[in-house]
Amino acid sequence: MDRRDEKVYLHDTDFRSLTYTPSGPSLRLVFEYDPDWAPAELRDRPFVLFRFDGVCEFLCEEETGGSDAADVAGQVALFDWDGEDFFTLETYLLRVSFRAARTVVTTAGPRADR
Repeated sequence: MDRRDEKVYLHDTDFRSLTYTPSGPSLRLVFEYDPDWAPAELRDRPFVLFRFDGVCEFLCEEETGGSDAADVAGQVALFDWDGEDFFTLETYLLRVSFRAARTVVTTAGPRADR
């Protein structure tokens, strides 16, 4: 397996999807770089995938937004980690907070099984 240390700037991505699986429990977050903002080393792998295992205290709140919501819905306003196990994600329309025992972050190309 090829392992690389890559810098990922979520403010330059759009939030695409959230999948929560209660059995496990696990959470998967997918972000995508806009082609104009993708770092050169990630242009062929524009998807950033977060997998969280041992998820608890999961809270998800969704806003309805206004007429321009579709244009900015995936904008990442905040992705915060407390240095231990608590995470918060805020986008224009969504706020998610949770605890996780394990986190894995990878990048993937557009044809990869996301």
